[in-house]
Amino acid sequence: MLDNGTFKRTVEGFLGWLKEVKSGNNFYELSNQLEKNPTDRALILKIVGRMGMSDKKEKLEYLKRAVRLKPDFKDALAQKVYEKMAVVLVENIPRMRGRENFLTIHQRLFQAIINAYYPDKFKYDLKGNDGLVAIMNWYLQSGNREKVLGIFNDFIKRKGSTLDLVKDLDIISWASFAYLDSGNIREVEKWAAKVKNAVKPSKDLKDDIRFVFYYPRMYHNMINFMANAGKAKEAESYVLIFYDEMNRLGFEKEKKEIVLQYASKYKSLENKIRGSNKKK
Repeated sequence: MLDNGTFKRTVEGFLGWLKEVKSGNNFYELSNQLEKNPTDRALILKIVGRMGMSDKKEKLEYLKRAVRLKPDFKDALAQKVYEKMAVVLVENIPRMRGRENFLTIHQRLFQAIINAYYPDKFKYDLKGNDGLVAIMNWYLQSGNREKVLGIFNDFIKRKGSTLDLVKDLDIISWASFAYLDSGNIREVEKWAAKVKNAVKPSKDLKDDIRFVFYYPRMYHNMINFMANAGKAKEAESYVLIFYDEMNRLGFEKEKKEIVLQYASKYKSLENKIRGSNKKK
């Protein structure tokens, strides 16, 4: 199935579509059922589940409709609706125009959802790291770094000795945005060093999509922080550390991206690469 809720134009896609039609679970059939049963919240959730990423505005309207039918945070089905709504609210944050207005309008609703279930009552879309990432994302975009760091510190305390610097790197990476926003780059350095000391080159690490995304992002953020502060030498030192670390882990694609993005700005990186090539 594609992101827009339709099936691929293949034999398998056709068979999948046919199965959906026969089961009565395709979007259009469910919509017809909802016309006959307009107060069926479970049906509304099913419809939202059949919608793709491009339908995020429509998802939000359906979920608001379900909430209006029973706005009780203690109701089991309502909790499922509320948790999905929180994630869909984050998906709907405009990138530029209208962003601040959207956040202001929906802040009370989002906060009410978090107040109802945080920290350990999440059961559905807000459960686990993905849920916390969505929550941290909302607060970051709202300019509330204190909330983000509060969530992060709670997370670290709850995890204790079970903290996994690879599996939990998504939470650490999102917290790094808040630390940098508050000017505390040393805390980001500390966590980057912890991850560096914890990981060794391996195929599993290369294949870990989340790690390969979040770990380099921490270095990019530190480099940009120093560059934006007018501290070119410090930014350059982070570029070199970043390159060495990607080289150590065997992340060739990331090394190439570093060269493309930074070599023209920082000559020491270019010299390092030339030196490495001569040794070969």
